[in-house]
This record gives sequence, structure tokens and C-alpha cells, in this order.
Amino acid sequence: MVEMSVSSQTEVIGVWTPTNITHSDWEALPHDSRGGILIGIQVTAASIAVITVSLRLYTRKFVTRTIGMDDYLMAAVLVMIVAVCIVVVILFSVFQAGHHIWDTKPGNIHTIYKISWGITVVYYAILGTTRFSVLASYIRLFGSIPIFRKIVIISMVVNGCMTISFIVAFILSCRPLYYAWDPYVHPTDYSKCIDEIRFIVASSIMNIVMDFWVCFLPIQPLWRLALPLGQKIITAILLSLGAIACVASILRLRELQRSLITTHSTDPTYDALAYGIYSVLEQNLGAIAASLPPIKALIQRRWPNFLKADRGSMAGREDEQLRTASEMAHISKGSSFGTAADGNLENGVPHITDIQPLSRAYSTP
Repeated sequence: MVEMSVSSQTEVIGVWTPTNITHSDWEALPHDSRGGILIGIQVTAASIAVITVSLRLYTRKFVTRTIGMDDYLMAAVLVMIVAVCIVVVILFSVFQAGHHIWDTKPGNIHTIYKISWGITVVYYAILGTTRFSVLASYIRLFGSIPIFRKIVIISMVVNGCMTISFIVAFILSCRPLYYAWDPYVHPTDYSKCIDEIRFIVASSIMNIVMDFWVCFLPIQPLWRLALPLGQKIITAILLSLGAIACVASILRLRELQRSLITTHSTDPTYDALAYGIYSVLEQNLGAIAASLPPIKALIQRRWPNFLKADRGSMAGREDEQLRTASEMAHISKGSSFGTAADGNLENGVPHITDIQPLSRAYSTP
């Protein structure tokens, strides 16, 4: 614990508790810290995200050679995740975040609020950019289906509007701006803030709804493709792993309601730990879940029998198979040759064994 003078301790307590207390009362208070817990979770989650996203980028660049916009967006997410990790470690190890409010220097409280304000802005950017990356990958895989492509583009527009509005609204939530992170400024006729708790709750609910929408959006078009059942199931599971991040979002909202709203916490630097943990998991699990499907090609290249749905599945060509299957599913619907009577079609959709030569034909000038 960082040593503080009695006057500094009393100053902090006077700001954050209903009544002032004596030094002897302060000595009877708990003086443990939760900072190490969040640092451990933050570093672990960010490390896994770095490994997973790096493997994704390596796979797309050197294995499948299909690196695209969704990968560049995920690389941007990774940069933000690493930056947040570094800042959080400094915040909890240097500025006493995670300590009880009565053990925290007044100057550190100001710094904690200011840095947390900046982290929240980046938090909204991470969530929005992650969804952009996932939606861009849907266009990569199922872009040949016109109605699905339109739905994805509309989802991108909605996601962009949500992300920008959340960031702008949060930045402009207080007047003057510094009133958002300075707890010692006395309110005047010209200094006021929106209800931050209500804003966070509303934005969290909207983010959760959008996350679930993006997570399960590709299930229907995927299930209609002429892929082996085992490959469909594996791909559907991989694409739906984002539901784990959705669960973290729900738990984060629940913890916000429990620790900061219901109890009206007078010890926010300590009580907000669980809320911070779920925020960390939400950001990192989204990037991890979005990067696992592309890594499947690398795994199958190194270990051909691992995650192999059937003998017709080709390691390293997952994206191409899905793209071509969606193209042929769309073509067969309105064409004169797309009928179940054709020898190589089943219910108007080509067999997976026909995908590889067809994809080569499409790439021929």
C-alpha cells in the first residue's frame, strides 16, 4: 500500500463517503487491493488475443493467401487491445486502481477517472471495429448471395452509426469536458453531465443486441450450402463462438447494475473490479472468437486429420469452399441448369466435391 498522510486519507473519505470518519475509524477499515487480479486477467486475455489474431493474420497471409479487409480491421482491434492492456497495467500498478477509495491518493483518483474515461472511448471503438471485421468476413464468404449481402451492408451501417454515436455522446457527456474525470470540481450552472450510468446501461443493451445479431447472422445461409453435415456443424460452431463474448457483455451489464447502481457504491475504485473484468473479457473474447475460424486452415495444414469433417474437406481452402458453395447455391436458384435433375446437383445445389474445379473455372479469364 502506498503511504498517505492522515489529512489526505480524511480528504478522500470526506469526498466519497456520507460522513467523515476519524483516523482510528480508518485504521479499522479493510485495506486489501484487487488490482493484481485484474492485471492478471487483463494480461492473460490480451496475450491470448495477440496469439490468436497473429495466427489468423499469418494464416490469411501465408497459408490461404486470402488476406482481406476483415483481417486489417482485426489487426486494428489488436493494436487497441494491446494499448488498453498496457494502460490498464499502469493504472492498477502505479495509480492504485483496485485499492479501496480511502487508500487511494486524491491525485490518483483524478488520474484513475481520467484514464478510465479514455479507456471507455477505446472500448466502444474495439467493439465496433470487431463487429466490422466479422461483418466483412461474412461478405467474403457469402457475398454472392444478394439479399444476404444487403443485410450485412445494412448491419455495417447500423454498427457504424451506433459506434460513432456512442463515442461522440460519451466524449460530450459532460460540460466542460474535464468535468467527466475530475471528481473535485464543484458543480456550477455551467458544469453538468448526462446520467452516465443510464448511458452505459443503454449502450450496453444496444451492443448486446447487435452482438447477438452479428453472431447468428450467417447460420441460415451457411446451413443451406451443399457442405457435408460435419463441416457445416464445425463451421457454424466456429462462427458462433462470438456468443461467448455476448455472455461476457451480459455479465458486465449485470455487474454494473449490482455493484454500482443497486448498492450506490461509495468505494468505486474497489467495487468496480468485477465490472472491469467483464469489460476486459468482452473486448478480448470478441477478437479471439472472430479469429478462430480462419485459423482452422492452418490447423488442417499442419494436422490434416484434425477437425476434418470428411475426406472431401480440403485443408487450407475453407474460405474458397464456402464462397464457391454460396455462389453456386445462388446461381442454381434462377438458372435453367440449376435443377435437382442434374447429375451433380442435390436440391439445386452442387455437391462439395464439385466446388474445387468450379472455383478454378471462376478464376480463369
